[in-house]
Amino acid sequence: MIDPSTGDISFNGGAVRLGPATTPAQVESLGAADGEGPDLVPSMRPKLLRGLRSDLGAVFDAHLDFFKDQLTAVRLMAVNGNYPPDLKDWDLTREMSRHDFHCLWVRKQLGWLWRLRRPDWGRVQALCGRNLDETPRLSIVKVAYVEFEAIEDAVARDFA
Repeated sequence: MIDPSTGDISFNGGAVRLGPATTPAQVESLGAADGEGPDLVPSMRPKLLRGLRSDLGAVFDAHLDFFKDQLTAVRLMAVNGNYPPDLKDWDLTREMSRHDFHCLWVRKQLGWLWRLRRPDWGRVQALCGRNLDETPRLSIVKVAYVEFEAIEDAVARDFA
């Protein structure tokens, strides 16, 4: 569940709680594996937690994007039912169904106008696997705590 006041996301009956204050050490203590994601510089370290159960009955894989020790975003992808966790056997119709599922899942928690809200802690996006070049991509829910421009600025300062 996404807490609209803090941006924290809880799974497994509250046993797993992710949010802006989450550290890499906390995630590793949950059994996270090294994940795939933006690895533009060594200080960007993605982690992966699989099979997280939401209170609304869905199962998700969570890709956590860290910049140094700061959690910048959580990318969630439904993997229950007909939704595979990878691009093997990718199908646009199924991916559109996953996207619709993600949108409904977020709306149940944040209300009808969730796409327009910009809380102090960040924002929530539902990114769709449909694209113009027809390259298979997975649909995700992205909970962003730090905008990418801020990360770019921090990286530029490190190189200056």
